Amino acid sequence: WSLSGGGFVRRYFPFGDRFGLWLESGADLSRTLTQYDWINAISPDEPDDIIEMNEDRSIDWNISISTNAGIYVFVLQQLSIETRLSSFLISYSDRQRRTEFSGDDHTNESDGKATSVAFNLVNSFNFDQIFTLNYYF
Repeated sequence: WSLSGGGFVRRYFPFGDRFGLWLESGADLSRTLTQYDWINAISPDEPDDIIEMNEDRSIDWNISISTNAGIYVFVLQQLSIETRLSSFLISYSDRQRRTEFSGDDHTNESDGKATSVAFNLVNSFNFDQIFTLNYYF
């Protein structure tokens, strides 16, 4: 299962009636739990015997904070076109993983933890979403 949420705040700085700049700050948080259980039950002598029971479980936390800047132009009174010009992103990820193998009267367990921090500064168009149309009611 996975659970995530976030939000953002945007401020507009108009330069006249039709053109302006916007700044946006946002934050996101997500948690993901992944668990795999499997059984290997193939035995040449006893096909019904369970040979191995395995479990792999991981918990991921992701936090990101971003600041974006862009421009907008009103083409009609209630319709604007905007684009993002730059982005600043800081993200933090944490993963805890536990793997357990058991079978043939032995058990192997391993625990692992990984943490990463990323910092990105992009000063170009956002190519997956170059222009956005906004209609204001």
